[in-house]
Parts: sequence; structure tokens; C-alpha cells
Amino acid sequence: MYTKWTGSVWETTDIESDARHKSLVLDSNGHPHISYYVALPYNYLKYAAYNGISWNTEVVDTSNVPDGSVGSANSMALDSNNRPHIAYSDDSNKTIKYAKWTGTEWVKETVDSSTVSFNSVALALDSSNTPHISYTTDSSGSLHYARLTGSAWVKETVDPNDFRDTSIVLDSKGCPYISYATSGSEGGLNYAYGCSKFPWPMFLPAMKKKSSTVDE
Repeated sequence: MYTKWTGSVWETTDIESDARHKSLVLDSNGHPHISYYVALPYNYLKYAAYNGISWNTEVVDTSNVPDGSVGSANSMALDSNNRPHIAYSDDSNKTIKYAKWTGTEWVKETVDSSTVSFNSVALALDSSNTPHISYTTDSSGSLHYARLTGSAWVKETVDPNDFRDTSIVLDSKGCPYISYATSGSEGGLNYAYGCSKFPWPMFLPAMKKKSSTVDE
């Protein structure tokens, strides 16, 4: 479902049933674009966009494995032409993938492969429409970062410890800033940033459980 505030009431529209794990972005016209995962019996990644009159939906990627799953973790961004880019997990093949709309088709590629599944993913585009992705593995929960340089993905492990959800933004220079949640009894919220001038180990705990010095 999608809902917006008209100024006096919430206006709600049904888009698709059994849709989960959504990412929402508004384009330069204020129109919503949503990437989302459709659960049983399909288990695939879809995309919906409102053109000012109606909603259009389409499948972005499906599994090549029987009863497989694609897109349970997904994150979307729009480029300077209002075209969607989506980073997402391919749970069937234990990969992080990236898809972009060229205007006529979805071009998809693998960002990272692993022997374990991925738990979360976040996408941001810089001023050149270059994708930057943060993501965590499902088993150990380590935090990773990838950026596209030319035709190759440069990948780094930001933090090897046990982490889960992640979010990423870029500054005006294209430097990534990542927030990510730890798990377990000592879990909390952490923050990392990196650029050519700074190594990744400069991460800071922003908030921790069982701490009396949160404001510090």
C-alpha cells in the first residue's frame, strides 16, 4: 500500500498484495517509486512507479532456482534522469546484485558473492549516478561496502563483527557515511565513514545498549 498526506487526510492506494521489504523514493516531480519483494508463491523483486495518473508495476528479477528467492533485502535510488537503480539480495545464489533501468530494460549484475546469505542492503548514488552499496552478511553479520569504478566493483569489509541492518548516504564529495546496527546483548547503533583521506577503521559507536553515556 502507498499513502500520502493531502493536507487534510491520508490518501491510501492498494498496489499489490503480499508485498514486503519495501524501499520508497520520490522523483523530481514528487511521484513515488517503490521497489519491493513479493512473497509466496513468487518470491521475486518488483518495481512500482506512479506516473501522475496510474501505478505501473513490473518484475525486476526472479530466481533461477526452483522455490528460490530474490529481493528479500532491497534498496532503491533514482538517478538524475529519474531512472531507478536497485541493490538487492539474491538469496537463491547468495549474492548481492544491482539493477538499473536504462529506459528500455533492466540491466543486472552481481556485486558480491558469498558462502552465506545477506541480511540487509542499502544503496546511494553520487553526483555522477555511480552506485555505492553497504550490506551485511546473514551469518557473521559483517558489514561491507562496494562502489562501481568503471566496469568493476571495488569491495571492502568495513567492520568484521556481528552486525545487521545498514543505511548509507553520500556527502557532496561522494564520500560514504554508513549507519549499522549491532546484535546480541551488547547491540546498538554504529556509524562509519570513509573517503580517500580516511581509512574505514574510523568507525564510532553512536549508541550502545546498557550504556549510561549515550549523549556522549
